[in-house]
Amino acid sequence: MLNLNPRPIPMGPAELERVVRRQTEQDYDPDPPRCGTCLYFTLGSWGQRAIEAKKGRGIEHLQRCTFGNFHTTVRGVCDEWRTRAGERLEGSSHGAGVADG
Repeated sequence: MLNLNPRPIPMGPAELERVVRRQTEQDYDPDPPRCGTCLYFTLGSWGQRAIEAKKGRGIEHLQRCTFGNFHTTVRGVCDEWRTRAGERLEGSSHGAGVADG
């Protein structure tokens, strides 16, 4: 029988240390910058979401980037990502990689 709600496997200190070391080696980021955590991401207004819920539909089609004015998903990624405080990623700049001529 398939367990749809698995519990975390208990780890001893040695296994936990091994997991942390692997995550560090791989530069693991549990919360990378993505559309769902961006300042410009919106799920539509409360009223829009309420109407869709009443109709029994999802709200995926309401997910938008207000900076570029296009549909997106919470897992999307772009170079214009900003924190809720408006800060950009360190080292990211619009037009990066374009050769100066």
